[in-house]
Amino acid sequence: MTKRIAVIGLSLVLLLGLVLAACAPKEPTTTPTPTPTTPPAQQEKLLDKVIEAAKQEGEVNFLTASPFKAEDLEQGVKDRFGVDLSINLVTGQQTAALATTVMEISTGTPPALDVMQMAIGNAISVGKPGGAIADIDWQTLISEAGDIDPTLYLAEPANVMTPWGYIDIPMYDSSKVSPDDLPQSYYDFTDPKWKGKFGWMGFVAPNIETVHALGLSEEDGLQFIKDVVANKPDLGRLQAQKAQLQMGELVMTLGASRDLNRMNNQDPNNTIEWSLLEEYIQVNEHTHMVVTDAPNINAATLLVLFLCTPEGMKVTETADVYWYKNPATLEYKVLEAAEKAGIKAVYPSRDKEWLEYLLSPEYAAYSEQIDLALKGAKE
Repeated sequence: MTKRIAVIGLSLVLLLGLVLAACAPKEPTTTPTPTPTTPPAQQEKLLDKVIEAAKQEGEVNFLTASPFKAEDLEQGVKDRFGVDLSINLVTGQQTAALATTVMEISTGTPPALDVMQMAIGNAISVGKPGGAIADIDWQTLISEAGDIDPTLYLAEPANVMTPWGYIDIPMYDSSKVSPDDLPQSYYDFTDPKWKGKFGWMGFVAPNIETVHALGLSEEDGLQFIKDVVANKPDLGRLQAQKAQLQMGELVMTLGASRDLNRMNNQDPNNTIEWSLLEEYIQVNEHTHMVVTDAPNINAATLLVLFLCTPEGMKVTETADVYWYKNPATLEYKVLEAAEKAGIKAVYPSRDKEWLEYLLSPEYAAYSEQIDLALKGAKE
């Protein structure tokens, strides 16, 4: 009975109520039961929306340099999310593919690629200012997925996921040279003692990363790179450098753990080993960048999310690449050895100041200077 009805009733039966009250027995006081209310409809999860939209899209074009098997990815996505996708693996040079994608976006042409496996340097210095990185709410999707390591997400200015990483490590042939007879420092590569006997990085980005990790100014860093290339390093691809290591033509080359993983998986008895340099080791995280306005943007998002799940990482490992926090990996062992030796580990992907530098005109101008220095070594 509402308050309004109670007041009206009392005015009409006041006298009768007084008489009856004197005679009627007392009734126990009870607490009224609240009227149940219907809860508001539960808000649909973002992940559910992505799944439903991905079902409609049905396919995804994935630029990757890793030797994935499409059927492994397709089965993994189906088992995890219940979505049948046709995953088209596209091979190609990532720098050229990214430049094409940026041009497509700038001209309003639907991008040919939906997701790109991309080094963080290219993603930030080219993809970000070119508007090629799609604005995906990865943090909500990670939360709703429930079992994804949140540190796989790289926030602004990147806004990308990193399902695997690798470490830049020097490599040598243990059947040809002793660890004690190797360069011990980055600065050793400017020593005439090692002239023509080592492999070096032939691309601009890792050279600038080296300058940054060594704490050099742009001026001093440029001179350092010039001094290195004046010492006649081999700037070719690692596969060719590996052959030169095995023939004893090179004593050391700067490679990556992913390459050594592949060598070890293909030939467990190979004699290529890794070493450390005293200044630092660098941990690289490879981005999986969903493309802005991609025709199959939800399918692409779901594929990247799958690669970051525990079962997705198992598929990733079939391509010889691993998450460095996994104790069973070479990367984990290298990090452990570096920590024991007191060698710092640098993580460019997680250095906000560095990522902002990649977006600056200063980085673009410095890249041209480093490129000229490297070309001088190739002439």
